[in-house]
Amino acid sequence: MNYSIFQSYIDNITQEFHVSQEYIFSDGQERKKTEPRQLFFYLCRLKGIPIVTVQKFLKEIDFPMHHSTIIQGIKKVEDNIDDDYNQLIDRLCQI
Repeated sequence: MNYSIFQSYIDNITQEFHVSQEYIFSDGQERKKTEPRQLFFYLCRLKGIPIVTVQKFLKEIDFPMHHSTIIQGIKKVEDNIDDDYNQLIDRLCQI
């Protein structure tokens, strides 16, 4: 599996948002949790990682998630893309 890629993205996201991995992948719908999660899904999509592989990783870290929820998260990021968001995504992609 793509553990090193996943962990690199998570490390970049946690540093950017000043939150822990445990916080991002815990229950709750507040924006401070969902935005980093959605960006993680989007970065995995950009890298060409299949959603089923992302689901396996999430299950292994005890945060199972439905396929449709991941797709919705990716769509949410795509809907919000602008120049500032692209710069953020570029920073997060660096592994």
